[in-house]
Amino acid sequence: MAKLLLSQLAVENIDEILNNVYEFTGFPSSAQNLLNEFNKTLDLIAFMPNAIGRLREDGDREAFCRAYRIVYRQTGQDEITVVTIIHSRRLYPRPY
Repeated sequence: MAKLLLSQLAVENIDEILNNVYEFTGFPSSAQNLLNEFNKTLDLIAFMPNAIGRLREDGDREAFCRAYRIVYRQTGQDEITVVTIIHSRRLYPRPY
């Protein structure tokens, strides 16, 4: 299993997403359930990074959890870095 690292941006994304879910629903359990699903998806990425996410044009990979896009890249032999986590309706920059 690869070592999974979260970029500072990814940590900030998760915090913002969970806060928004809590504010919208009013239930801390909703945010906790989403965090649990994020963690399951991140565990799968660490276990099978090339099988879970689809390859992007820039070499990064992306996987989905609910309506969120998790963008990650292999940064070492056994190391994966999550670059960002954004809502799938938001555009993620494409390389030119």
